[in-house]
Amino acid sequence: MRSITMLLAAVVVFSVSACRPAVKPQLPLAQAPKEISAIGWQEYWSMPLALMSGERVTSMHHLDDTLYCITNRGNLIAMDPTIGVVRWRLAIGSRGEMPYRPVHATKVMLSEKVPGVLDIMRNRQATDVYDVVITNTRRKVFVINRNSGQVLREIALEFSANSACATDGTLVFLASADASYRGLSMQTTEQAWAMWSVQSVVAPPVFKNSTLYVGGQDGVLRAVAIQGHGANIVWNRDLGAPITHEFAVSDSGVFVAGGDNRLHAFTPQSERPLWAYPYVTEGVITSGVQLTESSVMVRSAFGGLSAVSIADGQERWRLADGLSVVAAGEGLVYVHGENHTLMVVDEATGEVQNVVKPGQLQLLMGNTTDLAIWGADGKGVVHCLRPVASGTISKQMLETAR
Repeated sequence: MRSITMLLAAVVVFSVSACRPAVKPQLPLAQAPKEISAIGWQEYWSMPLALMSGERVTSMHHLDDTLYCITNRGNLIAMDPTIGVVRWRLAIGSRGEMPYRPVHATKVMLSEKVPGVLDIMRNRQATDVYDVVITNTRRKVFVINRNSGQVLREIALEFSANSACATDGTLVFLASADASYRGLSMQTTEQAWAMWSVQSVVAPPVFKNSTLYVGGQDGVLRAVAIQGHGANIVWNRDLGAPITHEFAVSDSGVFVAGGDNRLHAFTPQSERPLWAYPYVTEGVITSGVQLTESSVMVRSAFGGLSAVSIADGQERWRLADGLSVVAAGEGLVYVHGENHTLMVVDEATGEVQNVVKPGQLQLLMGNTTDLAIWGADGKGVVHCLRPVASGTISKQMLETAR
């Protein structure tokens, strides 16, 4: 157990361990820094992570009720996104084996230990139900109790994973450097199935509505139906250019950036194009796609950040110095721009209503679903920014962290 300090314009002291949530935080005093008060926002909370010398946060991910920070030393840190309390931290990677972004699964049935052959044959597999977070490095998969931080499964891989995993709550899906994509059982840790592409698969697979979507460097987007421990390709579409960036899947469509400067959209149920023509960017696409309620966001080398209509694939607007969307709500998107700027943009028209500097934040998390901004500075402090209208953290909110 070690103590760390929570700074929210006042000092809050609490204790945290690798597997237990922080307890008895005190009431912070929120105050709006000058940099963001101009747009009616405030620093809602800030939390020093007590990192090692030279350690820094390299990526952040908001899943359901948890904010995850990954550091350059391979640490995975779980936080309460509402009040900033650190729940647990785990060292699961190293300098050469960094964790990829995590995914969530709920009500996963796992036995305390990996069952042996006789246990399976005799049906002697007493199981408990867990809500888990799953992450992987190139050589290992970790299935973690997301409430306590306990590692429930540590699966050694016989291949090199190229990207973050996906899951249906029973299997973990991974893309490999050997041009394969595979399903591994969380319960037994054994491989359930494997399929092969023509070239390496580097884009993270996406699972939604019983279907696994896989895009490879061979330019083929595949939709794989998952039934129990089985898999069957139901359709595939050759884009004619490598798929290397993270793509997005929603009920509206499958949105994929190709290596030929084109943004494609397909219906989730078939390979039928959603738009009359793909959207063509100016220069190479340099990031994965983001989805808001009505737009697909994509960044290119010479075109900056483009907002493309989900409905018809037409460009709505473009920001030459835009990097990514870091908050959205009430008809606005908040765009992280070059030179560490934060732009307030009308999502419908692209009108830039204001430009401010978000303090000392060097990393801003991509976010299109919440009216909040999470980021980290170079000193290992995580910050949350929210509109002043959100109010401040109350005693009741802090009591729930006990």
